[in-house]
Amino acid sequence: MSSADSPFGVRLHPTTAVAPPAGTSRPAVVIGTIHDGEFQIVEFEDDATTAVFDASTGVTHPLNRDRARLEGFLDALADHLRSGTDDPGPTVMTAEQAAERLAAFRAGRITPGRKPTPEVSDRERAAELRRRLTRIDPVALHPDSWWHLTLEQIDDGIL
Repeated sequence: MSSADSPFGVRLHPTTAVAPPAGTSRPAVVIGTIHDGEFQIVEFEDDATTAVFDASTGVTHPLNRDRARLEGFLDALADHLRSGTDDPGPTVMTAEQAAERLAAFRAGRITPGRKPTPEVSDRERAAELRRRLTRIDPVALHPDSWWHLTLEQIDDGIL
């Protein structure tokens, strides 16, 4: 996966290490960023685990047991996001078009549309994603992990 395809603003550097971050509690190297550098992704030198490091607070949040598992998570999440139904987005109308449409709706000539039913429900897709992530790195699914909120949003159908 190219860094341009990576979900959630995660960008991994093509090489293993860029530079040591200032302020981590353990020796580490920066292997990527999130949100254009708002957070750094670090790999700890003693055990190769990865974490998100917030340089402004000095807080780290665990990611994965190693870079390969982190890349596996990113691939799985990108696949999950691509597998959903496309959101058609908002309809842009002029005031006159909107008034005509509203009048037709009130007159019963237009009924609310239904979203197409996907072949696989969001709930089933979320369950399959969790199974895949568990095979890649079950430790990264812990509630203290950086991934916890993302997975909760996927479970709730937000993502």
